[in-house]
Amino acid sequence: MKKSCILLSISLFVTIVLYPLLHETGHIIPLLILGGHIKEITLFPASVLCNVSNLSDNQQIWIAFSGFFLPILISLIPLNSIIILRFANTMLKVLNIYYVLLNIFYLFCFIQSRPLNNTDITIILYSDPKNIPVILLSHILLLVTLIHSLSKNNTLSALLTFYSK
Repeated sequence: MKKSCILLSISLFVTIVLYPLLHETGHIIPLLILGGHIKEITLFPASVLCNVSNLSDNQQIWIAFSGFFLPILISLIPLNSIIILRFANTMLKVLNIYYVLLNIFYLFCFIQSRPLNNTDITIILYSDPKNIPVILLSHILLLVTLIHSLSKNNTLSALLTFYSK
């Protein structure tokens, strides 16, 4: 029971705290590098309100895209030595897969002239709608990379060993 509570706590932490923090930090880093200004940062729910009026459309696209690059980069770091870190890393990969699939769904909503407001991908598509094939291809490549990485880490067998001790 104690081990289950530990894994549940890790799952909740990664889902509610770590992923949103990494996602918003992924927006903040290029925002500051490119000269944008942060107006407000909220932790729960995680959001960043910023002024990008002085930035070009391409710079704004980069900032919108970068929100999910940082969590993906972090999740691709191999953490095989400690089961708790490996599990957290696996949870982060699963959340990244979910987020990429959600972006693909938003992309198809945009194509069908039913855009969902206030999503990173919708902001990108409004800025440059002719790049839809490139955006779709990049998301499919990210999805394949994440699934391949997830399939190689053998977390399920490690969890079974963890529970059998």
